[in-house]
Amino acid sequence: MRITENMRIAQTAHSLSRSAREVYDLTAMATTGRKINKPSDGPAAYASIVSRNERMELLGSRKSTLERAEHDVALAETTLATAGDIMARVREIAVAMADAEPGPNERQAMATEVANLRDHLVGLANTRGTRGYLFGGTATKTPPIDVNGVFQGNNAAINVEYADGQTSAVNVSGQDAFTALSGGRDIFQDLTDLETELLADNQQGVHLLISTIDQGHKQITSVRAEAGVKMTRFSSARDVTENALVVVTSAQASDREGDATEVFSDLATAQVAYERSLAVTRQVLGMTSAMERF
Repeated sequence: MRITENMRIAQTAHSLSRSAREVYDLTAMATTGRKINKPSDGPAAYASIVSRNERMELLGSRKSTLERAEHDVALAETTLATAGDIMARVREIAVAMADAEPGPNERQAMATEVANLRDHLVGLANTRGTRGYLFGGTATKTPPIDVNGVFQGNNAAINVEYADGQTSAVNVSGQDAFTALSGGRDIFQDLTDLETELLADNQQGVHLLISTIDQGHKQITSVRAEAGVKMTRFSSARDVTENALVVVTSAQASDREGDATEVFSDLATAQVAYERSLAVTRQVLGMTSAMERF
């Protein structure tokens, strides 16, 4: 087959274009540190990178959600521990004042302490976390307990995903912990009743309230235990999510990033090849121009 000048020029131009493209791609790789920048650099690898990006975004979002959930549940657990301590102190007062020895003045002083403890308990029940009030269910913008000790929240769950397809309630039930709405004791009413009996110097009335105070303490302790279980679940899920994110990020870097030494070596070789191709192109074009003059 006879190679015409036009064919020679076309082959030379193609070679030059290919060399220029290789220099361009390697320069982009050296600049960005990535060996895959677009689909044409490797369709399968590029598809994997896109898929991993989506997975990394999901895991990153889940990690943030779990961190907030863990913080809120831990705060709720600590708050309920303090509430339990308050109930223990209230019981001490009730047991001491149910004895025949204390007089009206002492019971009145203890009534003042019970009132203060009740106010402290209201403040604890109205603790706020990252999503708003912790113990009001989905009513996170309204204090769950008003100044009269009346529950204003609900018992609805706020669920978060802690694993693929797995959700858990992030909130801790204030209704179960502090009210009689779930079949327990109305803690605030019981403390109000105790204050009333102490002010009335009613020894028998104080004695009868000891068992109800015990029940209230137990229900707070029970909800606290549930919070502890949730805290462990979210903590473990956060650890798993963090580890998964590390694995996916590492795999992403392996597919996407090129070896710097290898890339710059290939770039130097490609630049030499490009210069040679450019020289050949100049030579061919020069020969063609000379022949056209004859």
